[in-house]
Amino acid sequence: MNKIDELFNKAKAVANAAGKKTGEMVETSKLKLQVVQMNSDIDKIYKRIGELTYSQARNHIDANREIEAAMAEIDKMYQEVEALNIKINNAQQMVKCGNCGAANSIEAIFCSRCGKSLNDESGSAPVAYVDVNIEKEEI
Repeated sequence: MNKIDELFNKAKAVANAAGKKTGEMVETSKLKLQVVQMNSDIDKIYKRIGELTYSQARNHIDANREIEAAMAEIDKMYQEVEALNIKINNAQQMVKCGNCGAANSIEAIFCSRCGKSLNDESGSAPVAYVDVNIEKEEI
């Protein structure tokens, strides 16, 4: 029965690791989705600026205050997109400990929580998340 317990414990550890990895991927995907949504909102504001500019030129009305407010909103949204990109990059440049699941710096050799080696049994370096940077679109 000892072999069965050992097999059960290994299966449980694999399931836990898969669950943690899935959770990390879901969180990163949520952040990326937020970036996409914010870029879509920024595009809508650019469109509104174009409409205001057209209306100002065509109808000889002063829309400068509205245009400035829209531009300020775009600047704020770009700052938020940059903050989200930093979160995405930080999440993807971390290595998770196979023993306890703690996040560690990509340069770490041992886990900061449990002290276990972050290299696999073959001695190769741990697998790290891919560094992805979603750039803001230039118009």
